[in-house]
Amino acid sequence: MHIEHDADAFRLRVPVSASPHDAWLLLTSPKGIAKWWGPRVSLDTQPGGALQEVWQDGDREVTTSGTVTQHEPDQVIEFTWADHDWDASTTVRWSCEPTTEGVVLHLEHRGWHALPADRREVLRQAHVDGWSKHLTRFAALHTLTRAYPANQITVEWREGRCAHSGNCVRALGVVFNPKLKPWINTSTASDDEIRAAVAKCPSGALAIAE
Repeated sequence: MHIEHDADAFRLRVPVSASPHDAWLLLTSPKGIAKWWGPRVSLDTQPGGALQEVWQDGDREVTTSGTVTQHEPDQVIEFTWADHDWDASTTVRWSCEPTTEGVVLHLEHRGWHALPADRREVLRQAHVDGWSKHLTRFAALHTLTRAYPANQITVEWREGRCAHSGNCVRALGVVFNPKLKPWINTSTASDDEIRAAVAKCPSGALAIAE
């Protein structure tokens, strides 16, 4: 991960092994956000939509909120950002840069000069640390692959790429059952049946290894 600072902003960027669409789905969808950011975050991506994160600072519950000011799917999303006890807002901007190996995800958090000087640097560094942790988790989800051996094949599942379309479940529910843990049971169908079901996955999250 690369981090840059200037007087009023910091910028993070991290390479991600995913298409722009798959990366954006993980970044902005409710199920994706729950995986890399947290379960108490809501984001309406439409311009004018609301952002809210509820989190714990020791024994204190904090609510961070904002408003989406720009959204170009698979490219850019920008929103205001302020904790409930701030007197001013900052701005968070995400952008997705396609590369030959996937994308580079960029995060810029700017507007720190609007905050009181006696709190500014502490708050800024806390956000550098927090966003770094979230971005590391985001990138890891796209490289994490789980393997489920069958007879002569292995089903591979890349969690961060999963679009939760349900195609695999509808095609072969005896193997793909999200109500169970693990949710893939390759002992209940033939290799050919499993291949056919995996082929229906639209996101490429499921794959067959021979």
